Amino acid sequence: MGILSRPVVDRYLQPFTGFLYRPENLSPQSFAVLAELQYKPGKRAHGEPFWTGIANFAEAKEAGTYTYLWSRDMEYEDVLWSFERYVSEGYLWETHVAGELVQQNFKDQKDLRLDTKFSFLRTDLCLV
Repeated sequence: MGILSRPVVDRYLQPFTGFLYRPENLSPQSFAVLAELQYKPGKRAHGEPFWTGIANFAEAKEAGTYTYLWSRDMEYEDVLWSFERYVSEGYLWETHVAGELVQQNFKDQKDLRLDTKFSFLRTDLCLV
């Protein structure tokens, strides 16, 4: 029909850590992130424990993190996907990304990854 500016991408994803939503925090406004992380060949499994640690911390200590779900791409063995949702864009950058675990993760994974592609979405409706 010619209405899509980008082709549709089909992926079979297997979640391995994180949480999809917090029932007490279903805000009509949020800031969402979809990330595709490309790891060096054979290194994806080395990166997964980092994300599990951050997911556990976010669920326990970051009330402004509404969704933090990590999945393996089942077709591309060196790719991980994340779907994240925050109370605001500021919370993402000033609290989550600026946090000690995420900053340490950047340092620890710098030799494991090749590329990261992000999509950002500010929404005034509930995605869950």
